[in-house]
Amino acid sequence: MIQAGWVYPVGRAEEVEGGYKVSGNWQVFRGSFHADMIVAGCTIYRNGEPLINANGQSEWWLMLAEK
Repeated sequence: MIQAGWVYPVGRAEEVEGGYKVSGNWQVFRGSFHADMIVAGCTIYRNGEPLINANGQSEWWLMLAEK
C-alpha cells in the first residue's frame, strides 16, 4: 500500500454523526496520483469550535482516506 500526504494540520475536521467532515487546501504531494491512501493533517472541531487538549492547545490528527 502506498500513502502520500501532508502532515502539517492545514485542514479542518468537523465532528459529525458517525465521523468527521474533512475540508481544507493541502499542497499537492509527490506521488499522490499513485497512492492508495491520502493522509491529511487537520485541526479537530466540535460544534464549530477547535477542540482543545489538556495542554490548552488545539487538537489535531492525521486523517486517512482511500482514493
